[in-house]
Amino acid sequence: MKSIPKPILWTIDAMILLYCVSVYVFSFDESMNIYSKLLAACLIALLVLYTVLKQRITVDVFSVLLVLFVVYSFLSVFWTINAESTISKCLTLLQIGILSLLLYNYLALEHKLNFFVAVLCVAGIVFAAYTVLYFGIDEYFDILNSGERVGAEITNVNAIGVICSLTAVMLLWYILYRKMFVAVLPLALCVLVSLATGSRKALLAIFIGVVCLFILKGNVKQKLFYLLLCIVALILLYNVLQLPAFSLLTKRIERMFETFDTGARIDNSTYLRMRMIAEGWAQFKKTPILGIGLDNAQVVNVSVVGYNLYLHNNYIELLVSLGLVGTVIYYAMYLVPLKALAVSAVKSNRDAVLACTLIAVQLVLHFAMVAYYDKMTYMYIIIFFLTLQKQRVNRIEKTAHQGADSSCACPSGTAH
Repeated sequence: MKSIPKPILWTIDAMILLYCVSVYVFSFDESMNIYSKLLAACLIALLVLYTVLKQRITVDVFSVLLVLFVVYSFLSVFWTINAESTISKCLTLLQIGILSLLLYNYLALEHKLNFFVAVLCVAGIVFAAYTVLYFGIDEYFDILNSGERVGAEITNVNAIGVICSLTAVMLLWYILYRKMFVAVLPLALCVLVSLATGSRKALLAIFIGVVCLFILKGNVKQKLFYLLLCIVALILLYNVLQLPAFSLLTKRIERMFETFDTGARIDNSTYLRMRMIAEGWAQFKKTPILGIGLDNAQVVNVSVVGYNLYLHNNYIELLVSLGLVGTVIYYAMYLVPLKALAVSAVKSNRDAVLACTLIAVQLVLHFAMVAYYDKMTYMYIIIFFLTLQKQRVNRIEKTAHQGADSSCACPSGTAH
């Protein structure tokens, strides 16, 4: 296997960081999105150069599943309702797929799991800081104290909240599992920005992340202690939410729970989402195997909102668009690593804990968002499979080391 000059590797690493930051900061702004696209093009060119110089391509479960998902999405053109919409979304998936495969190949061959987790953390921190500085610190807190959802001028407030929540979960992992207490201040920033968006999904992501990271920490005897710490952390979070600045978020949470009370009046947002799920499920039962074509679930939504709109639920969106076949292929990218890493996570292997926690958060959030064509979705999936690869390499090295020790322990002249 060819050795790559260090300057090329450093350049690729820098470009990966710049690209991930740009996806958060630039891609939501139409006037700035061109810069993110240019960085993506440069990164792809560098990764192609790396692959040519390295003369090696990693082909594993992730590569196969991603290619299958993209190919199947293109095949849905043959039975789609709206071919133009399907082709447009397929081209988006193709671009994301090419970059993801090249990026995964580089990170896997260079064993850069830790680097990539750090990159996503830095990108999230930069985005949280950008959100505050966009308004100015004083104005940001004025808006927050007024009880409004902060960030709508930048992009969808739910997107801001989810990004900052996922970053906060990773930073908490750094604190608990790598003893990097320098991450406390960035963690506080990300939690503040996340809660300020008033996003229920963002709060749910933090809740699930906190529970998973604390529960999986330590051996069997230590888990009770960390369970108590988890309860303390959640009580602290609850008390923070009682501040007047977060009154809108708490009201939205209360209205969400009222959904389970048949005699209560639910808010319009929750009501519409429930109708979307119902309409999507009804369509899925008509075409359960193949679906009606990628990105065509929005056609179903016309009867709910009066215009084309995604269904706000990744599971229903995929079931309607690609049927059981496409949905199974897509979610195999989550369930395959989850199954393989779960045992290690229970034993508090820190890399497995992070991967399983992020998988759990994503699987729950997908009930309230559509993520299959989001660029950063595949960045997290890459983390899952890099963790899987790292464990596989560690097992091979451990086996080889044990074999070497056993060989050295044999008496001279004894058959091996």
